[in-house]
Amino acid sequence: MKIKDIRYVPIPYAYKLLAEALPRGEEQPYSEIVYRTLNYLRMFSKCTSDNAVKAVERLKTEFGLNEYTCVLIVNIRPRTVYELKAILAAAKTGLTLTDEDLKKIIEVLDEVCGQQQ
Repeated sequence: MKIKDIRYVPIPYAYKLLAEALPRGEEQPYSEIVYRTLNYLRMFSKCTSDNAVKAVERLKTEFGLNEYTCVLIVNIRPRTVYELKAILAAAKTGLTLTDEDLKKIIEVLDEVCGQQQ
């Protein structure tokens, strides 16, 4: 494998990239850690790869969040404004978003990634 780019990506997109890079068939030339990583990424993906990328782009353009914060939000997929506030506080964005903005962020996630159960 060769490193093509370094950037923040949502978990579902990382899963897609790693899965596409692995050979098909019964031969497993990579270490167990690669396959465990793939399994972890699959388990913690909360929407499809394409939808995760769309959600990151929408959050960046509509709310002015940086890429790291958008990826963090999509990966964690908060259900409530309170959960989202905790993520934003930990990310130290420096932005002041209203509760209405936070509700809209959750609506964007629901719209793009689908309703969580």
